[in-house]
Amino acid sequence: MKKTWGIAVSLLIMIVMVFSFWVQYSEAASGCLAPVSAVKVTVKQDAGKPVYEFDVTNKHDVPIYVMFIGVGEKRTPWHKGIDATPKEVVSPGGWAGEYINLGEDTGAFYIWSVERDSVKHDFTGEGIAPGETLSGFKLVMNKPLDILKTLQFRARFMFYGQLLGCVNGTVVAEE
Repeated sequence: MKKTWGIAVSLLIMIVMVFSFWVQYSEAASGCLAPVSAVKVTVKQDAGKPVYEFDVTNKHDVPIYVMFIGVGEKRTPWHKGIDATPKEVVSPGGWAGEYINLGEDTGAFYIWSVERDSVKHDFTGEGIAPGETLSGFKLVMNKPLDILKTLQFRARFMFYGQLLGCVNGTVVAEE
């Protein structure tokens, strides 16, 4: 009887430990726990032309491997009723970018990530290192679109392929 009781208690402790680890991991993986001050995203518009260049400054202690413009804490239909489809999404070296439209009422965003191996899906390049600013995230639009100067952004931090969290913030326009 004592042996059965001991096994049951051990099993219960293990279940509680696994559950608490799962809760911690799922919160860290899905929530944006880094402070907003950890990343700064600025945008410059080329003198009235429909070209917007974003600079990303990493003030955190781990690299940034993925950048979203147009999504923050929630996806919103900020693009409803306007032409948000770019002529071109330009990426800095070692990065790839694209525009994703999930539908008129769901949301749309621009995403850049460090290039990945097509078979293993591992990142093949370097992220934005702590203390570094990376330029060259550029959107070439069909016509000027001032909303790009005030959109939400999300930066995702990675370390050895593991998502460590993210930060949400608002793009700052440079005049």
